[in-house]
Amino acid sequence: MTKSKNFDCVEMMHEGQAKTKERLEGMSLEEKLQYYKRRAEEVRNEQARLQSGSSVTSNPS
Repeated sequence: MTKSKNFDCVEMMHEGQAKTKERLEGMSLEEKLQYYKRRAEEVRNEQARLQSGSSVTSNPS
């Protein structure tokens, strides 16, 4: 007997990669670097918010 999965991590990862690829399509190298710098800052801010116990959420792009 096999269990059905409610969540597939690999599928989620592939969907995220496809969305990022779509966002970056047509961008120059400099634009891509700025995108990743901005996203890294957003992640750091979200981690700090979660560690401080704040309940305000940001809108990821």
